[in-house]
Amino acid sequence: MRRTACWASPSPAGPADRPGGRRPGLEHLRRQDPPHRSRRVHPGRQPGAERRAQPRLTYGHRNPQGLVVGPGGRLFADEHGPKSDDEINLLRPGGDYGWPEVSGFRDDQAYRYADWSAAPDCPQLSYDDYQDPPSVPRGPAETAWTAPGYVEPLRTMYTVPTGYNFQDPACRGTDFYLCWPSIAPAGLDYVPAQGAPDPAVADSLLVPALKTGSVFVFRLTADGGSVRGDTTQLFRTRNRYRDVALSPDRTRIYVATDSDGLAGPQSGSHTGTLDNPGSVLEFPLTGLSAASP
Repeated sequence: MRRTACWASPSPAGPADRPGGRRPGLEHLRRQDPPHRSRRVHPGRQPGAERRAQPRLTYGHRNPQGLVVGPGGRLFADEHGPKSDDEINLLRPGGDYGWPEVSGFRDDQAYRYADWSAAPDCPQLSYDDYQDPPSVPRGPAETAWTAPGYVEPLRTMYTVPTGYNFQDPACRGTDFYLCWPSIAPAGLDYVPAQGAPDPAVADSLLVPALKTGSVFVFRLTADGGSVRGDTTQLFRTRNRYRDVALSPDRTRIYVATDSDGLAGPQSGSHTGTLDNPGSVLEFPLTGLSAASP
């Protein structure tokens, strides 16, 4: 991939209509050309029109977090699901990733779109994460919804069946979200196969998790078109991992942690003090295969 453009995910507060008049306010990923190209004004355009005309690369994202270029110039992203179904996505130009009609795979499992803003009594409603009032219109079932260019995720964290109990008593009250079947992915990085320090991370996406204080490893197929095998969880501590970066020789990984917040049960405690708040941690990427069970 020529390094002539970058990609960005604008704030969810900005307009992001899909083609064909789809609802505004949906997350999208946008190509941003370098400034020297953006300043070029074509005949008949007003100054600034070139910047306004930046094309949107993809549509239908809920809350994208990390972006990284992988094998063959393929662009990958991770994003938060609503209560489950965090996603790893391979981005295809013009692709529609389904939100809000679809969360995770289009499988009718544990999700149905409800448009609270369209309820006639919306100003009087108190939002509830677990129960939709009768006045709130519901969208079609996921499998009944279609769109040109729809793209499914490579993998979810995690898909659960309809009827799943999202109010786990282990996380009582306002902390229920910590027990939801998700990892809260943050940044994203890629370890190429060539020169990888250990087979356990060769040709893999590295995803830091806010909830579980760990880095998840997603092994890619040779062509980079899908994820293969089981997901590996590395470097677990009681922290919220915000971002990752590789050392120049790829033998170490640096992990940025949040300065406050809660970590989920998988990292040891849902209310305990963070081990390394507001820090950058360093872990070796060697010897991982020998340490695996």
